[in-house]
Amino acid sequence: MSPIKKNRFGHLIDQISNETVNLDNMWSSGQPNGQEQQQCIELYTSTGQFNDESCAYKTCFMCKWYSEPVFVLKGLCKTTEVDEKYVLLPDVTYDDNLFFLGLARTNILYSKEMNSWLIVTDLMSELIKPEGTKKPSTIIGAFQPNRFSNEMPIGMHLWNLTTEEYNGMVHLKLTGVIL
Repeated sequence: MSPIKKNRFGHLIDQISNETVNLDNMWSSGQPNGQEQQQCIELYTSTGQFNDESCAYKTCFMCKWYSEPVFVLKGLCKTTEVDEKYVLLPDVTYDDNLFFLGLARTNILYSKEMNSWLIVTDLMSELIKPEGTKKPSTIIGAFQPNRFSNEMPIGMHLWNLTTEEYNGMVHLKLTGVIL
């Protein structure tokens, strides 16, 4: 990953490659709006969208991925129908949120309607279409974040699973892998 910062012309620049970074369609509504007063970028984890902010605010910074981050879902048997590995696709969103592509059978996405992170068996191509997102047809797991937080599915959470091996609440940990 490399840090991104606005240059003096207002363009977002990858600080290592010195290339312009395009975040069009990734900004929260009404953003960016800070001109020269807001030179840094923060990620709203609840929506997966960006906001420009003062660098003095120090909430977090935005980086450009050179390759998609891989995550491992820990806490399940090896024979389960739930994937163990997921790739975070920073350019793909579902319901205006981040999308974790499973490497075999399942995906992890956030449903605004259900206010939950879901493990689904639907293919990405079935869920995300040019005309908009489609509701998942098969949900086999759900984690509902605290309504006052912007919790991501990353870390240890209590998921409600409905698979052949599991039927009920299970602690699962989604964690990043360094390759």
